Amino acid sequence: MPSNPFLVPPRLLGRALDDLHALAEAARALPLAESDPSRIVREAIDDLDAVADAARRLSEVERSLAERVDSVETRVGELLTALAGVEARLGSVEANVVSLAESAGRLGDRARALEGAADRLTAMIDRIPGV
Repeated sequence: MPSNPFLVPPRLLGRALDDLHALAEAARALPLAESDPSRIVREAIDDLDAVADAARRLSEVERSLAERVDSVETRVGELLTALAGVEARLGSVEANVVSLAESAGRLGDRARALEGAADRLTAMIDRIPGV
């Protein structure tokens, strides 16, 4: 093909114009509902508005979240303090349980001794005439 446009045969130039016209007609015939630039721009703006709204609410959400975290930290501190008291009382309860177990052991020893004494007393009573 010649590099000078004046050297292009008129018939070839006519066919190129016809092809260009056919392409333009085909482009006009395409459904614009899906590729309408103004619709695409409107949707993009709507999306940007939604992002902007979310960004504006972000500081409020962050503040609310920070308040909740502070509240949880305060409550955890209170619970830890309460648990420390419970732990101290559990140590005391443990000492009392150990003491009770020792006392129960001694009581069991005495009960067995008393049982033996009661058996001997019963035997003596059985030997008393008329009782």
